Amino acid sequence: MSYDPSGNAFDFHGSSYVALTPNLRKLGGEVEWDNATKSATVTLNGKTATVRMAEESVTVDGVQQPLSGPSLVKDDVLYVPASFFRDVFGQSI
Repeated sequence: MSYDPSGNAFDFHGSSYVALTPNLRKLGGEVEWDNATKSATVTLNGKTATVRMAEESVTVDGVQQPLSGPSLVKDDVLYVPASFFRDVFGQSI
């Protein structure tokens, strides 16, 4: 695994991972962290998704769908596969 200490991106098992919060906010979305459930609830383009730490799926508007890899935490930052933004919100980063 190679890691970018700036928090931007890193490679994990051949997939690109990006920090969830700063990238979502750049797109105009909002993020709320729930420490009790270790999950982030994110909203963008009228959709709401819940990303749980270390899970390989995401709940989008109440429907569970797979991620291309698990969400990961590195240095207290939640990362998701870069494809998350395209697959869930139809956005490229």
